Amino acid sequence: MKKFALLAVAFFSSLPVFSQSSFFTIGTQLFIDKSPGSSAFPSRTLNFYYRYNLKESNETALS
Repeated sequence: MKKFALLAVAFFSSLPVFSQSSFFTIGTQLFIDKSPGSSAFPSRTLNFYYRYNLKESNETALS
């Protein structure tokens, strides 16, 4: 069973993958943590997301 799993992993990892398009998004978030008995604590984040769209149509995309 282990040999079959390794063979399947080797087969699927050797297939070529071509992306049709790639996108990136930069965004920010603000979280406010308010626990009972304490004051509100704000936290800020900066996010960067990168995405490949493998299959696209007019209404859907697989990424």
